[in-house]
Amino acid sequence: MSSITLFAEHGVAPDLITFGVLALCCHSKEDMTQLLSDLNQRGLRPNMAILATLVKNACVKMNPGLVEFALRKVERSGLRPNPTLLRNLERFHGEYRQHVLVLEREQQAKAAAETQTKTLVKETGGSASDHVPAIVRWERDVRNFAGWERFRQYCADWLSRADLDSEAEAHPWKQYVNERDLQRAEEKGDKEITDIMGRGKK
Repeated sequence: MSSITLFAEHGVAPDLITFGVLALCCHSKEDMTQLLSDLNQRGLRPNMAILATLVKNACVKMNPGLVEFALRKVERSGLRPNPTLLRNLERFHGEYRQHVLVLEREQQAKAAAETQTKTLVKETGGSASDHVPAIVRWERDVRNFAGWERFRQYCADWLSRADLDSEAEAHPWKQYVNERDLQRAEEKGDKEITDIMGRGKK
């Protein structure tokens, strides 16, 4: 990654927050692999915020193979998936499935009489398949949805064995608070900080 090289040239050591920002720019297997490799070389482990970002990026790309790749990285980390990751995964599955259904109906329409197809288009003012992303069409035309089916199978298996996080989602500021900050907050009675860290008095 050019950003990591730039840090090194200026004698600045990137931390997990740095990698969390860089994760936002990872939209391919190569980018994700490089990010995780750079983390490992610096003796760091990706946290769930970073891994969830990789999964979200893959979902946005509407690429089931890339989503599966990111999920395997999550499973290999041994970390518990957070609610953000699960919501993005659920949304991706629902949207992709809808695209599949639209394309299946499109194929059925093409198999029907030409006059029936023209009537359908005229009545609806167009075809729903016009809104299907090109990458989903490619998955159908080139792979006959093989990648999608493999993703569905892996996802179902992964969810059955994953330790799902049913607790409340961590406060986004929590990653910036260290033990020293917490100690000072407790000494000063700073309830906002102790609540963020889950140590507020009931």
